Amino acid sequence: MYNAADVFTAPSIQDNLPNTVMEAMACGVPCVTFNVGGMADMIDHEANGYLARPFEVDDYVRGLKYLLDEGRGRALSRAAREQAVRRFDLNAQADKYHRMYLDALAHYRPPGPKTLLRGHGRFPASADAAANPAALSPAT
Repeated sequence: MYNAADVFTAPSIQDNLPNTVMEAMACGVPCVTFNVGGMADMIDHEANGYLARPFEVDDYVRGLKYLLDEGRGRALSRAAREQAVRRFDLNAQADKYHRMYLDALAHYRPPGPKTLLRGHGRFPASADAAANPAALSPAT
């Protein structure tokens, strides 16, 4: 279906990262959307699609005309496909998760012994007492 279209329109007023836009771009179909939610994470304005100012119908129509311009069609289509493959390819996504995991590991600092023994409810009161025997003596 997507390949039969010249333009994909997604007039959502709220959306995070819609699969329909990603699928259209993967098929080389440039998209016009309002610049809301995660749309700008997928579309580079006037390079592979059109991000209309939120809720401005006149700008949305301008975007449709921009994408339907005969002189731009092929370049926009190619750019939409390249963007989808570059940013959302499974290998690219796996690589991003792997780098994020390695970064998290590089910044991880294990809790010290006092953190483990006190104040986090991980050990029974006797463990606190072992760390601080005075804790068991009655208050005076």
